[in-house]
Amino acid sequence: LEEVCRGASVCPELSTCLLNEARLRDELQIWRREGLTHPFSDAGFISQWDAPHRQALLSPSRFSPKALISPERAEILIAANKWAFFREFQRNTPLATRVRLTQVGDAMTETVVVVV
Repeated sequence: LEEVCRGASVCPELSTCLLNEARLRDELQIWRREGLTHPFSDAGFISQWDAPHRQALLSPSRFSPKALISPERAEILIAANKWAFFREFQRNTPLATRVRLTQVGDAMTETVVVVV
Protein backbone atom coordinates (compact mmCIF):
# COMPACT_ATOMS: atom_id res chain seq x y z
CA LEU A 1 0.00 0.00 0.00
CA GLU A 2 1.11 3.54 -0.64
CA GLU A 3 -0.30 6.86 0.46
CA VAL A 4 -2.30 8.93 -1.99
CA CYS A 5 -2.56 12.70 -1.65
CA ARG A 6 -6.23 13.73 -1.60
CA GLY A 7 -5.45 17.32 -2.54
CA ALA A 8 -3.50 16.54 -5.72
CA SER A 9 -6.22 17.11 -8.32
CA VAL A 10 -8.83 19.82 -8.74
CA CYS A 11 -12.12 19.62 -10.64
CA PRO A 12 -11.37 21.16 -14.08
CA GLU A 13 -13.15 24.22 -15.42
CA LEU A 14 -16.51 23.59 -17.17
CA SER A 15 -16.74 20.09 -15.65
CA THR A 16 -19.17 18.33 -13.38
CA CYS A 17 -17.34 16.38 -10.68
CA LEU A 18 -18.99 13.77 -8.47
CA LEU A 19 -17.15 13.89 -5.15
CA ASN A 20 -17.29 12.25 -1.76
CA GLU A 21 -17.63 14.46 1.31
CA ALA A 22 -13.87 14.79 1.90
CA ARG A 23 -13.07 15.75 -1.72
CA LEU A 24 -15.95 18.26 -1.81
CA ARG A 25 -14.57 19.87 1.35
CA ASP A 26 -11.11 20.01 -0.29
CA GLU A 27 -12.51 21.69 -3.42
CA LEU A 28 -14.44 24.26 -1.40
CA GLN A 29 -11.43 24.99 0.76
CA ILE A 30 -9.22 25.53 -2.30
CA TRP A 31 -11.75 27.93 -3.81
CA ARG A 32 -13.05 29.73 -0.72
CA ARG A 33 -9.97 29.96 1.46
CA GLU A 34 -6.68 29.78 -0.42
CA GLY A 35 -5.17 33.23 -0.51
CA LEU A 36 -8.16 34.90 1.16
CA THR A 37 -8.43 36.19 4.70
CA HIS A 38 -12.05 35.68 5.66
CA PRO A 39 -13.57 34.34 8.90
CA PHE A 40 -16.60 32.52 7.42
CA SER A 41 -16.73 28.74 7.08
CA ASP A 42 -17.39 26.77 3.89
CA ALA A 43 -21.04 26.47 4.97
CA GLY A 44 -21.55 30.25 5.22
CA PHE A 45 -23.54 32.25 2.67
CA ILE A 46 -21.30 34.15 0.26
CA SER A 47 -24.06 36.75 -0.07
CA GLN A 48 -23.50 37.66 3.59
CA TRP A 49 -19.79 38.37 3.10
CA ASP A 50 -18.77 42.01 2.92
CA ALA A 51 -18.29 43.37 -0.61
CA PRO A 52 -14.44 43.34 -0.76
CA HIS A 53 -14.21 39.67 0.31
CA ARG A 54 -17.06 38.63 -1.99
CA GLN A 55 -15.47 40.45 -4.95
CA ALA A 56 -12.10 38.83 -4.23
CA LEU A 57 -13.69 35.36 -4.14
CA LEU A 58 -15.64 35.86 -7.37
CA SER A 59 -12.86 37.62 -9.29
CA PRO A 60 -12.01 36.05 -12.68
CA SER A 61 -8.54 35.09 -11.42
CA ARG A 62 -10.08 32.82 -8.74
CA PHE A 63 -13.45 31.87 -10.20
CA SER A 64 -13.61 28.78 -12.39
CA PRO A 65 -17.10 27.69 -13.56
CA LYS A 66 -17.77 24.07 -12.54
CA ALA A 67 -20.26 21.81 -10.77
CA LEU A 68 -19.18 20.13 -7.53
CA ILE A 69 -21.66 17.35 -6.73
CA SER A 70 -21.89 15.05 -3.70
CA PRO A 71 -24.73 13.08 -2.10
CA GLU A 72 -25.13 15.81 0.56
CA ARG A 73 -24.51 18.98 -1.45
CA ALA A 74 -24.26 20.38 -4.96
CA GLU A 75 -22.37 23.64 -5.41
CA ILE A 76 -22.52 25.03 -8.93
CA LEU A 77 -20.20 27.88 -9.87
CA ILE A 78 -21.66 29.59 -12.95
CA ALA A 79 -20.12 32.28 -15.13
CA ALA A 80 -22.82 34.28 -16.92
CA ASN A 81 -21.30 33.76 -20.36
CA LYS A 82 -21.04 29.97 -19.82
CA TRP A 83 -24.30 29.26 -18.00
CA ALA A 84 -25.48 26.81 -20.70
CA PHE A 85 -22.88 24.27 -19.52
CA PHE A 86 -24.89 23.88 -16.31
CA ARG A 87 -28.52 23.95 -17.44
CA GLU A 88 -29.59 21.15 -15.11
CA PHE A 89 -28.08 19.67 -11.96
CA GLN A 90 -28.87 17.86 -8.71
CA ARG A 91 -27.15 16.19 -5.77
CA ASN A 92 -25.74 12.72 -6.39
CA THR A 93 -28.48 10.82 -4.58
CA PRO A 94 -31.78 9.20 -5.61
CA LEU A 95 -34.83 11.50 -5.66
CA ALA A 96 -32.71 14.64 -5.06
CA THR A 97 -34.17 18.02 -5.97
CA ARG A 98 -33.29 18.88 -9.56
CA VAL A 99 -32.56 22.48 -10.58
CA ARG A 100 -33.09 23.52 -14.19
CA LEU A 101 -31.93 26.87 -15.58
CA THR A 102 -34.05 27.98 -18.51
CA GLN A 103 -32.62 31.43 -19.17
CA VAL A 104 -30.28 34.04 -17.79
CA GLY A 105 -31.80 37.41 -16.98
CA ASP A 106 -30.20 40.84 -17.12
CA ALA A 107 -29.51 40.75 -13.37
CA MET A 108 -26.94 37.96 -13.84
CA THR A 109 -23.95 40.02 -14.93
CA GLU A 110 -20.89 37.97 -13.98
CA THR A 111 -21.08 35.02 -11.62
CA VAL A 112 -23.63 32.99 -9.69
CA VAL A 113 -23.12 30.29 -7.06
CA VAL A 114 -26.00 27.85 -6.57
CA VAL A 115 -26.01 25.50 -3.58
CA VAL A 116 -28.51 22.64 -3.39
